[in-house]
Amino acid sequence: MRAFLLAVLTLSALCAELPAQQVQVRLREEGALTPINGAIVRLLSDSGTVAQGLSNAAGRIVLRAPRNGSYRLKADRIGYMGVLSAPFELTAGEPFQSDLIMPTTRLELPTIEVETRTRCNTSGPEGREALAIWEEIQKALTANLITTATAAVPLHVREFQRWLQRNGTLIREYNVSSTIMRGQVYAALPPATLAEVGFVVMDAQDSMTYAVPDAALLTSDAFVSTHCFGVAPGDEGLVGLTFELVPGRRLPEVSGTMWVDRSSGELRMLEYEYLNLPGLLGRADLGGRMEFQHLPTGEWIVSYWHVRTPNITSSEVRALGGVRRELPRHIGYVELGGRVTMAGDADGTVHLAVVRGQIVDSTLGGVGLAGAVVRVEGSTEAVLTGADGRFELAVPLFGERMVVATHPKLGLLNDPARPPSVLSLGETTEIDFAVPALERLVASACGRGATNRSGIIGLIVGPDGGVVDGLEVRASWRTPGGGSKEARARVGRQGLYALCDLPADELVTLRVFNRQQPLVEQTAEVGFRSFAWVDLWLPGREP
Repeated sequence: MRAFLLAVLTLSALCAELPAQQVQVRLREEGALTPINGAIVRLLSDSGTVAQGLSNAAGRIVLRAPRNGSYRLKADRIGYMGVLSAPFELTAGEPFQSDLIMPTTRLELPTIEVETRTRCNTSGPEGREALAIWEEIQKALTANLITTATAAVPLHVREFQRWLQRNGTLIREYNVSSTIMRGQVYAALPPATLAEVGFVVMDAQDSMTYAVPDAALLTSDAFVSTHCFGVAPGDEGLVGLTFELVPGRRLPEVSGTMWVDRSSGELRMLEYEYLNLPGLLGRADLGGRMEFQHLPTGEWIVSYWHVRTPNITSSEVRALGGVRRELPRHIGYVELGGRVTMAGDADGTVHLAVVRGQIVDSTLGGVGLAGAVVRVEGSTEAVLTGADGRFELAVPLFGERMVVATHPKLGLLNDPARPPSVLSLGETTEIDFAVPALERLVASACGRGATNRSGIIGLIVGPDGGVVDGLEVRASWRTPGGGSKEARARVGRQGLYALCDLPADELVTLRVFNRQQPLVEQTAEVGFRSFAWVDLWLPGREP
């Protein structure tokens, strides 16, 4: 299951070629006249916002008007009073220039003694406290949307998966991608779609998709009209804007809290939970978290997110009359998420190199090899290959570097190490790996004459995903006369077993033994003068 996080922003003034003139704005603080970085500047007409953006380190920004006419400028920055200019006329000619002096008066968010709920209606947050917090949150979310739309700052995005027990204890965690992106770092459903179908959707294959709230959703009319807002106190100087479902809404939804730093007014994080889920899912305490960061360049990004999904297995139980049934059982959680940091400078210069490629499994006809670890020597960064065997890894290294792929199937032969690859900052290097051909592995385990025989070769995989040695594999089959035969093989130090003389076109039962204790059983069939690769997974882990 993979969780998809969606956000869409369409600003016609930024995306189309506009013939009308520029509006050049410079923002400075009153008194010292210091340039203001990262303020939200909007160009307003009678119909609303026609262009918007963030001021740069020099306090400057250029906006484009779609046509001649009367306009105003509105500038906001988080934690301070905003400013609205007087109306001005735009006509064809030289760019219009405007100096805006912004007040240095800080906005003090209210101190919340006890949790307060506002009256729920479709017009948005109400109450003095909720409105004050909501206005600062909107600034941060708007800045995040502008950052997504301009796509200037290179970002290092590390997506991860981690497995937890039901009590929250971490079992394991892996990075599944490490790449450079600009603008939108995840894909998401539009707010109108979420309002119509809800946040948790089951597809035709019974796979669940968990949508996550983002800036586009939180600022949309579709979200505000379906949630009630209130305020709540927090720890460490935080104050929260809570949101919960309007009464009577039955779709799978979210409720939670957006936490704001009370002294600076900056949005810190969003915590949420899923509601109105059926059966076992409704009792599984599912939800997630997002964290926001104000970059030195003035942009706002989502610096961290995760969504908690259930890890569900099935248990066989005996019902009345001896009938066996399989019932779902919640055994833990799988969290899908990402961490985001700057990958370079505001001008687009990238300080990381990317390694991208695929590992193919020659023992299974050249399909992708999932679960291999890829790393670059000299860096602590590493990623797992996906189901298709593909990987992408960004590292702060350049020059000749060894790129290493690790998996039980890749270390079965003593092949020479591949030469180092040349990495360049801001560039992508393509590197592919392959599991040795099945014929080579059979020849190593059974001898070169094995090509005229039939057999099975494979690995014994333990509950933690690592190979297990010291066991015994027994293969049994029925003879034409009604009897049975058996072949045995010891499992080597690399977890490899090989049964080199099996009957062709016969159904063979494979069993793994620890001394005389059977651990797992599986059936397989071997063709004439051919070998099959069969991994045997010990109990406790699904392949």
